[in-house]
Amino acid sequence: GPELKEAMQELKDAGPELKEAMQELKDVGPELMKAMQELEDAGPELMKAMQELEDASPELKEAMQELKDAFYLVKDGVIVKSNAFYLVKDDIIKDEHTSPKFQNGGIKTFYAWLNKNVNYSSYAEANNIYGTVVCEATVGEDGVIRDVKVLETPSDSLSDSVRETIMQSPKWTPATKNGKPVSFKIKCKVNFNQVD
Repeated sequence: GPELKEAMQELKDAGPELKEAMQELKDVGPELMKAMQELEDAGPELMKAMQELEDASPELKEAMQELKDAFYLVKDGVIVKSNAFYLVKDDIIKDEHTSPKFQNGGIKTFYAWLNKNVNYSSYAEANNIYGTVVCEATVGEDGVIRDVKVLETPSDSLSDSVRETIMQSPKWTPATKNGKPVSFKIKCKVNFNQVD
């Protein structure tokens, strides 16, 4: 009838505009797909770079986690992913980390304890040995420090003193991931300076 004829005419009149819009969408499609692919491809490298930054500085860990949470949404510990975008579905559990705590403080509190309790070895003193000892250790799920490794030292006698003191550390409150205790690596630095 007349109404169908009118509707057909309107569709016909809109045809060129519709065709043009479809063409524009088609033209931009490959660029959009390419951009999404590039973002997706960059994901592992971005994650690796962020992990390296975290490992280099425990103080950055919390800030980096906040940044990660802005990009990656986690459901039951698994990244929920669609193309280059990360979707929120149902009940989302964010991958929440907390750093280990030492006597109600953090790594700085432990540094203070370590520097206060470490002994300057008699051998180093007799041989006029000074410098910085850098160690790495793991705060276990049970809050006990283990696996102390010396990364830098001017003398075995100084690193032995630092290692022994670290192993005598009081218990920590362990780090957590999604509310469960996890192991956490820390770096410790002790400076032995010459006193005039």
